[in-house]
Amino acid sequence: MKVVYIHRNEKAGHSIRRVFKTISENLNESVDYDNVHLPQFGSSPIKILKNLYFVYRMRDKKTIYHITGDVQYIILALFGLKTVLTIHDLVFLKNARNKIEFYIKKLFWVTLPVKIAAFTICISENTKNDILKYYSKKKLKVILNPISNEFNYHFKEFNLINPIILHIGTGWNKNLQNVISSLKEVNCHLRIIGFLNEEVRLLLAKNAVTYSSATNLSDQEIIAEYQKADIISFPSLYEGFGMPIIEGQTVGRPVLTSDIEPMLEVGDDSVCFVNPQEIDSMRAGFLKIINDKSYRENIVGKGLLNIKRFDAKSISDKYLEIYRQLDRSNLN
Repeated sequence: MKVVYIHRNEKAGHSIRRVFKTISENLNESVDYDNVHLPQFGSSPIKILKNLYFVYRMRDKKTIYHITGDVQYIILALFGLKTVLTIHDLVFLKNARNKIEFYIKKLFWVTLPVKIAAFTICISENTKNDILKYYSKKKLKVILNPISNEFNYHFKEFNLINPIILHIGTGWNKNLQNVISSLKEVNCHLRIIGFLNEEVRLLLAKNAVTYSSATNLSDQEIIAEYQKADIISFPSLYEGFGMPIIEGQTVGRPVLTSDIEPMLEVGDDSVCFVNPQEIDSMRAGFLKIINDKSYRENIVGKGLLNIKRFDAKSISDKYLEIYRQLDRSNLN
């Protein structure tokens, strides 16, 4: 059985690629898999057409094609073949600059791909519910994201004097500006992974928040950031899943996140939930983790139990069953 994973261009980031690296490495030996990255980065019409042509040239009736996320339109080049589509979130609709772009993205990233795919996988109930707002004619399957085998528990004595707060991502939905405002007069070091624009730098200076930042880190460098951190900051305004929650918990760190879906689904009762819209709520959450040892150790312990739901082998087995169903089908 041959499965080809089709990933977005490598310049778009490696988070989705890491998820499916974990899944593919935990499949049994009956699966021969390969990874393909699209050659074009971006979604201009000419780049989309070049990516479609690139994929069209690899068509093979015996192969199962799994589009791993963010480039759902690629399924148009695979019409009539055995296809699996994983949708992580619909943030691209929220990022649409106008109604025309919204309806184009809705058609080519949601409606048509979901209709064409043999199986459409959502990584959370929240993503499933978002899709059903726009396309309710097909059954969607929820399979949670797995923890990478490269993440492991790493003991670190909590730094009470100047804890390192790790914040991954600087897009609008990552809520970095509210995090910065909430840390005013809090003794800490904010470690930011992602590009900082001038507005963010000015806000950091205004609130006198000590910080450092990094970009374009390798997988191993990201893991090292988790290991060095004392607290994981993830009070996002919108997510499809929330990998930093379970990655931080696997390493053994307390996690602060938003009291909205899908973070409620992923974090269960093993994180510090805050209102991501309210600075005071976020500040109170950070201070509780820093100052209350019993509370901090309690959510760390619960986090180590929570991550069992995201076991790589059991999640890979769910994908394997889908591949087997497609392999047995007579789809041509």
